[in-house]
Amino acid sequence: MLNRLLTLIVVIEIIALLIVKTSKEKDITYNYSINTYKVSDINKVKLENYVIGVVAAEMPATFSLESLKAQAVAARTFAYKKIINNKLTFDNLVSDKGQSYISQETMKNKWENKYDEYYEKISNAVLSTKGEVITYNGEVINSYYFSLSNGKTEDSRNVFGELKYLISVESPWDKNVNSYSYEISYSLEDFKSKLNIDENIEINEIKRTSTDHVDYIVINNRRYSGVDFRKLLNLRSTDFILDIDNNGVKIITRGYGHGVGMSQYGANAMAKEGKNYKEILQYYYKDVSFMKI
Repeated sequence: MLNRLLTLIVVIEIIALLIVKTSKEKDITYNYSINTYKVSDINKVKLENYVIGVVAAEMPATFSLESLKAQAVAARTFAYKKIINNKLTFDNLVSDKGQSYISQETMKNKWENKYDEYYEKISNAVLSTKGEVITYNGEVINSYYFSLSNGKTEDSRNVFGELKYLISVESPWDKNVNSYSYEISYSLEDFKSKLNIDENIEINEIKRTSTDHVDYIVINNRRYSGVDFRKLLNLRSTDFILDIDNNGVKIITRGYGHGVGMSQYGANAMAKEGKNYKEILQYYYKDVSFMKI
């Protein structure tokens, strides 16, 4: 009996050791409550290095430091939300397509003789906000961001579904950016091919959202959402106007990106006006708070 008891104790201890070993190998404890969601020190380093690569890819290094800090926190939050929701490991972040990322080697090729200056600037932006993420009602948010608005950010319900912290706000600074308006042209054949249309083109209806983005467009009695139309025609935004004649199709867009969340050019303009990164983020993401992971 004693031998059996000793054997049972040894088995239990071995199982316990295996559980601890497995936990250490994962370096992370998944839990939907952010208060008990723990990240190992090694993965914190991986995350910050990843965020440096994202900021370097997603925002011009010439932007003001506070806007780069805002981008760092938004990028870190976006990644952390993915880790929680999709059970990603930190090593999977680079291959995930949610955010652009570049390596240090790519940064060197991109910035050339400015590499040391820009890398130090972006690293400063990331490490000075180390571990900070954005929350809403105690939950990590979907911190969507984009390049340039049409003067207003888009309500998330028109693109990603309703999120109360991602409502439309004015972003008037964006109208002063040189690339605010952009024109693209297609031949009639290319335009019809992309939309899978055979007959002559007839625009039946265009419905816009309150922010002037196209909610949907009806062409030849076929309805396309603004989001789908943008993807099919490779447009910069869903705020567009069409000009069709016998020579082809001219499309003029305003803004660049899906329009939801933080405008990067708007953030840079706010930084130049003296706003800090938290003020920028709390302007574009409504009623949010910050926490350290």
